[in-house]
Amino acid sequence: MDLIIILVLLTGLLLLVGLPGVFLFRAGRRRGAQLAYAAITKGIGHHCDTPDGRVPEDLGKAIDAARRAPDLEQLLLELRAVGDQMGKACWQNGYDYAGRVMRSTE
Repeated sequence: MDLIIILVLLTGLLLLVGLPGVFLFRAGRRRGAQLAYAAITKGIGHHCDTPDGRVPEDLGKAIDAARRAPDLEQLLLELRAVGDQMGKACWQNGYDYAGRVMRSTE
């Protein structure tokens, strides 16, 4: 009988300590993803602008999709898409710059 009482008390203690930890972990993970999104969008103009000063259309769509993400998992997926589009835009900027340099040396 004493063993059952001890097991019930230990189970209750684990639930009392464990459940708030899960919620805090999820809240912290979401906050971290939001901070990452803010940092990404803050510095995006310097690296990804097109020559006319605008963010590429596909990158803009990816940013808007991340902004509208309803939950954490969707936000993380959309942040991956933003990163992919940023990489493509940066690559294109580098490619265009190299082409201008090559044409100017000819």
